[in-house]
Amino acid sequence: MEPELKGSSNSGPVTETETNNFEYEAQHFGFTPITLLNGMFNAVCDLYREALKAFCKTCSEKYPNVMSETEYKNARHAVSEFIDKDVCMLFDKLEYFLLHQVFTIPDDVVLPEDQCQLQRLSDAEETQLEKQIVDVRKRILAVKYANAELSQHLKDAEILQKTLDKVIEQLSSPENSVSQLGAKALKDWISYYGEMLNKCLGSKKKAT
Repeated sequence: MEPELKGSSNSGPVTETETNNFEYEAQHFGFTPITLLNGMFNAVCDLYREALKAFCKTCSEKYPNVMSETEYKNARHAVSEFIDKDVCMLFDKLEYFLLHQVFTIPDDVVLPEDQCQLQRLSDAEETQLEKQIVDVRKRILAVKYANAELSQHLKDAEILQKTLDKVIEQLSSPENSVSQLGAKALKDWISYYGEMLNKCLGSKKKAT
């Protein structure tokens, strides 16, 4: 069975929590340093393991009766475990050197995107900024109120238009000819349409 790939430390792969200290370096370099190291470690392991496989295959083909396939496999695994220990030890040293001497940013260095965090506003500037915030909030509320009023006016205008259309339609019908009405019917006619017109006028005043 092939030995599992490990991280560049005998303690196993480096977790995300352990790389929190290198987040600032990642912003500066464009990659996570510990990820680069793990990639280098895995590349080295893949290289020598492939070399061992090729060596065993060549020996098996050239000297088929010296060792069996199982013996070659066990020998390859034993050598791999031995090399793994040396590689892990060397990468522990390389990791410490690279993370503490190469992929680091001095404490007094600030990345361009973080420069704004160093700028401090004076008391007068903070007061002015707070006033501007309050003013913007008032403007937003005023716009919301105006939109609500406009929506209500549009609804009132729609109701007024429907009422006027109904009055015009009824006045235009042959049944409502004034010449055909008697005294009592004429009184009722004037009363009815007077009431409808008052409703229209009331809706119009409300809309304005």
